[in-house]
Amino acid sequence: MSRLSLRLRILILTLVVESLTLATLSAFICHRAQTQFLDSFDETLENESKVLASVLAPSAGGEGKQTDQLARIREHYAGFHRRELYQVVSSDGRVVVKSPKLGDQVLEVPPEILDGLRPGKGRAFDLWRGGDHYRAWVSRVAAPAANAARSDARELFVVCAAMRETLNDRLGDLRKYALIIGAAFLLMSIVALWFLTRWGVRPVGQLSQAVGSVTADNLQYRVDLERLPSDLRTLGTSINGFIARLERAFAREREFAANAAHELSTPVSLLKVNVQSALLHEPDAAKDRRSLEELLTDIERLERLADALLTLSEAESAPMGGADDREEIAVRPFLESMTAHFDQDACRHGVSLDLTGSNDVIVRADVAVLERILTNLIDNAIKHSRRGGTVWLSARRTNEGCEIRIADKGPGIPEKDAPLLFERFFRVDKSRSRDRGGAGLGLAITKALCESQGANIRYEPREGGGSVFVVQVPIRMKNG
Repeated sequence: MSRLSLRLRILILTLVVESLTLATLSAFICHRAQTQFLDSFDETLENESKVLASVLAPSAGGEGKQTDQLARIREHYAGFHRRELYQVVSSDGRVVVKSPKLGDQVLEVPPEILDGLRPGKGRAFDLWRGGDHYRAWVSRVAAPAANAARSDARELFVVCAAMRETLNDRLGDLRKYALIIGAAFLLMSIVALWFLTRWGVRPVGQLSQAVGSVTADNLQYRVDLERLPSDLRTLGTSINGFIARLERAFAREREFAANAAHELSTPVSLLKVNVQSALLHEPDAAKDRRSLEELLTDIERLERLADALLTLSEAESAPMGGADDREEIAVRPFLESMTAHFDQDACRHGVSLDLTGSNDVIVRADVAVLERILTNLIDNAIKHSRRGGTVWLSARRTNEGCEIRIADKGPGIPEKDAPLLFERFFRVDKSRSRDRGGAGLGLAITKALCESQGANIRYEPREGGGSVFVVQVPIRMKNG
């Protein structure tokens, strides 16, 4: 089923629904028709029994009058063209008169039906005679005057019966016509639905062709939503959003390649110049040493760049939410160890470190990854702080987790640059960053590492100047 086309699925589903609807409707119509036919059949038999009852109405006249009544009954049912059978039975079980077609047989009426009849009332029932199915009606009437004198024959039971062959023939014809009409309707539906579904799914086909034409060279293409039906515009909007994200991803990759090439070209060019200079001059121990030191500096810069690119690649390819090596970390002792590690570096820059935070917060993360995240942020805060300034580290519990904040009194980030802060190779002050060996990958690596731990990072401007970086880490409360 999953391999079928959308058009064929719609066609099959519609036909199944139509078939079930037709079957239900046909069953209902046949049931109603059977009920009406049966009611009409019973009404005919009831009328016949009323005729007999009127003939047998109580009156004076003795045996002669009774003989005349029975003769009138036989005369009414004379002729072989009549399909009905009749029988009159007294309350003592004696057959008063019956249809000549019955011969020596009688119409058997279940005793429970006779016992349940009230005077002047009748009831329909089914009976079988010689393998034939009959529909019968029995009425309870007062006996003629001659019989009424007998205490055991004060009432008569008039039975009229007819074969259900006619009724069954009508129902059979109705079912046959319903089957023929239903089959014809389904056949016409198949033809009509085939063309209607072709027309209905045409926008989907056009949408598929349009998306199929998107390549890396024409990512500016967008689906024209105005030409789509209203129920497909949501899909078109999603496709446009996907193409836009794809375009941004390709743009980032191109920008990444260009930036990486640019960052690599500078140290490579310097290496080339130093090597060429060494080859052009006569050997000189002092000059050769300086050249080798410059070569070593450029090589170290290349090494740092390669290490940063590798770290970024590993962080971005790590599964979201962290790996199995995450463990519970008490935040306060962890931050104390981080400040102790940076004490000497902060002193060299004339910056003091200040730590505040809750003692009852435990987070779940990879120790090495969390250490790398905070190392990048604290190192940046120290480097960008003015001499005599302070770097504040704090941790507090929130509804979303543990919030670790690193704040400084540096120059801050221009508002226009804040959205680009975590992009790869982005530098607020490119010349200063290059002098200090930065390639603009530190914050991009930090963000990727945060995401690998199920954490997130954001930037906030600090009141009074400076920057604040906030890391939100998943938390576990300490019991007791």
